[in-house]
Amino acid sequence: MTLRQTIDALANDDPIKVAFNQSRDVDCAALLSAKTQPGPVPSSEIVSFAAQRMIIGRVQALDSLPVADLTGADMNAKLQLKGLLKSVQVVFALPTIDFRLPAVGVMLDGLVSAGLMTADDKTAMIALGNNRLPLFECTAADVEAARKGNS
Repeated sequence: MTLRQTIDALANDDPIKVAFNQSRDVDCAALLSAKTQPGPVPSSEIVSFAAQRMIIGRVQALDSLPVADLTGADMNAKLQLKGLLKSVQVVFALPTIDFRLPAVGVMLDGLVSAGLMTADDKTAMIALGNNRLPLFECTAADVEAARKGNS
């Protein structure tokens, strides 16, 4: 999507569109470039959060148990839990984690279901992804060019 299309898609009373319509290019560029959108979170931040809330300790403790010693109604449930524990460790080792991805939500739901984190922990962890990306990275010159139809 171009800069002009991004601006045109906004509501008329959106501060970005108001600044654009008033030819306040510096203000418009600053609003567009502000980090207001969700995005990937460095794993180091997530690991720190999970360590503070003892989530990592619970995952590691449970993962250290043999499958036969895990609680669960049947072997399938035990194997699914073991798979979840391994997945968590792999995901936490990635450079970033994007909470907008459905698979990450499924993994967090599994941690809540397994009692390894609370629903509040999940909500707080997802909130780490807020305000990571700009709506559109641009300069005042880019905004001026968009107004003139060159972008």
